[in-house]
Amino acid sequence: MFKILRFDQYEVVPWKNGGGTTRPILLVPPASPFDYILRLSLADVENSGPFSKFEGMDRVIIQLNGDPMTLLHYDPPQNHKLERLKPYFFSGDWETSGNVVTASQDFNIIWRRDILTVSVERYDLQAYQQQSCPLTGDYRFVFSAGPGVDFSLNDLPVQRLGPFDTAIITESSSLTQQATFKAGASAASFFVITAKFKDAGKRRGYFPHPEDFKPGPKKQSSFLMRIPEFSYALPAMILGMVMLLISVSVWQSGSAQSWSVSGQNVFSDKQYWRLFTA
Repeated sequence: MFKILRFDQYEVVPWKNGGGTTRPILLVPPASPFDYILRLSLADVENSGPFSKFEGMDRVIIQLNGDPMTLLHYDPPQNHKLERLKPYFFSGDWETSGNVVTASQDFNIIWRRDILTVSVERYDLQAYQQQSCPLTGDYRFVFSAGPGVDFSLNDLPVQRLGPFDTAIITESSSLTQQATFKAGASAASFFVITAKFKDAGKRRGYFPHPEDFKPGPKKQSSFLMRIPEFSYALPAMILGMVMLLISVSVWQSGSAQSWSVSGQNVFSDKQYWRLFTA
């Protein structure tokens, strides 16, 4: 069994530095946005700038279009000029920035190096050419680099993978799947990504289920919540409002002089404890 995620289903998330956007494709586990062991994503890169660090992780970047981007690694110091559709492996621990010539898109894979080993294979088909290959591993994905390719698995019906669509193989990892690919009227390229657990005992609890990859509802947010600085300040603003309400409330009957917690009594007499005990 497999599940296809379409390009137009990917959510677009802007970068904090304004240098581009990311389209998260999937996370493993799916419900762990900050504690995942594997992530696939598609980035729209518009400007030069620093890359986020992913400590304890390895990563692959594949530039899909545009003029070649140069990655600048500072520790250790080295530069690498990307080649279109050629996977480049590097450590997420490295401090890295990208020197962008023209706007481009790239496909990214990030994984925990202490848990998984990942391999990436590229296949190039001429017009109407057909290719078969076995799919093995704990996680198996097919990413279409464009313009599109027909994809079938075992005896299941043929599905069309359009540009930047992703197929997720969800069968048991103990089975080897036979996949068949066929290009249309134009030459096509696609990538097969396989991930294997280094320790078989860690496999439990991580294996994907088809339901995990249904497109989720888009979260509705107000205009203010789209501003990062406002979202960070909101808890402090709420706490300040609560403290203000406490400072002007009467918590017990009696004389206002003895029992009210007013701003004048608290701050003039330095009786700050009243804010918590009145």
